[in-house]
Amino acid sequence: MAARSGLRRAGVDASSSIRSWSITAAILLVWYLSLTVLGVRGFFSATVGPGIPTLPFTVFLAIPLGAWYALANPTIREAVATLPPTALVAEQIYRVNGLIFVFYTLRGELPMLFGFTAGFGDIAVGLFAIAAARMLARNAASARPVTYLWNALGLLDFVIALTLGFLSSPTPLQRFAFDHPNRLISAWPLVMIPVFIVPLSAILHILSLWQLGRRRRAATPLPGLR
Repeated sequence: MAARSGLRRAGVDASSSIRSWSITAAILLVWYLSLTVLGVRGFFSATVGPGIPTLPFTVFLAIPLGAWYALANPTIREAVATLPPTALVAEQIYRVNGLIFVFYTLRGELPMLFGFTAGFGDIAVGLFAIAAARMLARNAASARPVTYLWNALGLLDFVIALTLGFLSSPTPLQRFAFDHPNRLISAWPLVMIPVFIVPLSAILHILSLWQLGRRRRAATPLPGLR
């Protein structure tokens, strides 16, 4: 919805808007279905080449490719530029669903250090997104720095959670939780969080930072949702 709204705001003609939205939606659908099939087949519990885990390889490949696609495509780039900054922030309120990591940790299915850190970190970022979006909507004086801070903390949350996840999983990278390895995170359906949700969320952070930087250089105000 946000992407289509941005395309309309950018003044893109109807045919170009439909084509860009359809291509983007198709890419997301194929990406999601491919990851689902691979996850069900246990692909992300394996390694690529000489001991390289497939899970971190997939995550760190998807983020730069996704950000490049969004910013290299002139139509999508202009759509993002014209979106209200509130949209890119408010979309990540779903991060409060990090509660699922807390749930699995309390059930003893995830290592405590990873599960609680990833879970409470995501919950905090999701709640922070509500506050940042409200400040942007009111065009508060501190809205811009607060949104920069929210983006930084959101990305840092991913870095910490992914690092702990990789280091606690039974791969050549494992450094702790040997008595209770993090097997669940590479198994379907939970694996869809690191391989699909995390890259998508990280790309939204990158687009938000790009948009804020562009508006700062243009010295334009930060309008809220209309």
